[in-house]
Amino acid sequence: MKANIVLDFDGVLFDSAFEAYSVCQEVVASKQFKGMRSDVSYVEFSHYRPNVRNAEDFIDLYFGLDNALHPQTTEFLDAFFASRIRLSKEVDYAGKYFPRCEFFNLIYPLLLSSSQRFYILSTRDKGSIDAALKHSGINLTDRIIGQDSIRISGNKINALRDAGVEHCQLYVDDMRHYVDELESFSKLTLMADWGYGHPDQDACSPVTISKIVRFILD
Repeated sequence: MKANIVLDFDGVLFDSAFEAYSVCQEVVASKQFKGMRSDVSYVEFSHYRPNVRNAEDFIDLYFGLDNALHPQTTEFLDAFFASRIRLSKEVDYAGKYFPRCEFFNLIYPLLLSSSQRFYILSTRDKGSIDAALKHSGINLTDRIIGQDSIRISGNKINALRDAGVEHCQLYVDDMRHYVDELESFSKLTLMADWGYGHPDQDACSPVTISKIVRFILD
């Protein structure tokens, strides 16, 4: 069986922080929610980004309230994703809001030549992932497992299995909790020393991980 390589999207392949910030700022500008902060700078947002697992975690930053306690969590999420859809209609949406990470550039030829060996696993919506990849000439539409699939399946491992993935040779993420979550599923899990997480002593560089990817595919 050919080995599957599963990659996170945000922070690992593309720097999507400004896109998420722009979506949140559009929600602020809509003035739909009382008490939503309008003074969050991109610097503050970037410092907060490592705390985000899902879109509802932005509630903690913009309202100063745990998302589980906020009475309008569902309404905020509806507004957030509606704003993302509007943003995605901008000319050159992917080019403007999704700059490539070094790792993406290093494995780009492999994504082109061995696309059938890769899966993208992310708590981001599938549409924006697909847009960013296609902007760079990569078509993995049928191999993207996004937030809807993960929510329906309950967690990332179940989402992979529900997508028919039973064998994973390598999983790469920039968040330690996700790396640890996939340890029981993937033969090798690696934490990126770039992206939005807090790299630890076991984190690997883009060059190192790209060499491992190439070795697996050879």
